Amino acid sequence: MDNGRIKLNYMRTIFAGFGFLSVMMFWQVYDAIVPLILKNTFALGETVIGAIMAIDNVSAIVLLPIAGVLSDRLATRWGRRIPVMIPGTILGGACLFGMALFDSLGSFAGFMIALAVGVIAMGTYRVCTVSLMPDITPKPFRSQANGIINLMGGIGGIIMLFAIQQLAPEGENLNYMPLFTFGAVGMVLFVVACAVLVNEPKAVLRMREESIKLGIQEEEQPPRDGRAGRALSGMDPAVRKSFLFMLATIFFFIAAFNGFSTFASLYFTTMFGISLAQFANIMILLQLIAIIAYLPVGCWQAGWAGKRR
Repeated sequence: MDNGRIKLNYMRTIFAGFGFLSVMMFWQVYDAIVPLILKNTFALGETVIGAIMAIDNVSAIVLLPIAGVLSDRLATRWGRRIPVMIPGTILGGACLFGMALFDSLGSFAGFMIALAVGVIAMGTYRVCTVSLMPDITPKPFRSQANGIINLMGGIGGIIMLFAIQQLAPEGENLNYMPLFTFGAVGMVLFVVACAVLVNEPKAVLRMREESIKLGIQEEEQPPRDGRAGRALSGMDPAVRKSFLFMLATIFFFIAAFNGFSTFASLYFTTMFGISLAQFANIMILLQLIAIIAYLPVGCWQAGWAGKRR
């Protein structure tokens, strides 16, 4: 297979990454601030906080597969992913604003309603932001593109960490409204930019044309009569084993990372008495280390896979 004449469209991939950047803006402020609100405003214990913070992970198990399947079957003049991403982002941003509002009002019921709806909105549109990249990228370049998408997510996290430095309140009268409003507006703006700059239907058509030149046939619509179990049983045993190990690796990584990120702000500010701005500095350093690795690892993986073929 000769792909020398076709290269990854970096700008198109970066623009598609605006969607994941938006997602990480939400989760960065959510993980950093919501545990503090639950403890400081509503005086909840760590066990209850952990249970509430696990709601998004539990809901994701149900919502992500459903949202992915429904999005796969969606056919509109604007594409399959963008029509889900825009309303999902607007609703998620509105709920972020609502959490700050009900925190300032001291309404636990209102806060939990905003949190629950926000988590549902994020679970609905998050899968579409991730699926957009392979929809518009030929298979040989998806590892590199995935590195860029993760890079954009890291940038989204850093944007919110800088916002926490500047906008997070200190002292007794904690007002998170400016910070959450910044996050909500930023989320919407980046997804709108993604929709405008990518033009999903044209990008998908371009991907199919490039795939044909590479000798790859991409179906216009995914098969609708297959099941995950059937696809898994039809795999070569060695491929199936590798696939299951990969899923296990992802599961344990995400479980470990979420266990850290959920309580990181609460732990650092309580145990070490540091400010949220100082906590943000620590997290920015961690994000920068991850960002440095995304592109080289993606390029190395793509090269390794090419040699295997």
